[in-house]
Amino acid sequence: EITLSASVSTAITVTYSTANGTATAGSDYTAASGSVTFAANSPAGTKKTIDVAITDDNVVESSEDFTMSLGTVSGGPVTIGTATATATITDNDVSVVTVAAT
Repeated sequence: EITLSASVSTAITVTYSTANGTATAGSDYTAASGSVTFAANSPAGTKKTIDVAITDDNVVESSEDFTMSLGTVSGGPVTIGTATATATITDNDVSVVTVAAT
């Protein structure tokens, strides 16, 4: 989620992209890149959400992570406060132990 900390008088566009950490694009999540635009006269606190699809692979594994980075800003004099965030994918698969009588 990207939040404006101050109002903007002109439309502002910010680019973003994901990068692998311990999670791998294509098998753990779907890589994402693009841009979001805040309309002219957007007030402070306006939010834009970036969705990243997570792949449920039915494999028991440790939590994994990837990063989301903000890139180029166009449209006005805007400074990015925090340019990179880490997202953690928590595994939802459970180990099953089967005991057979002999």
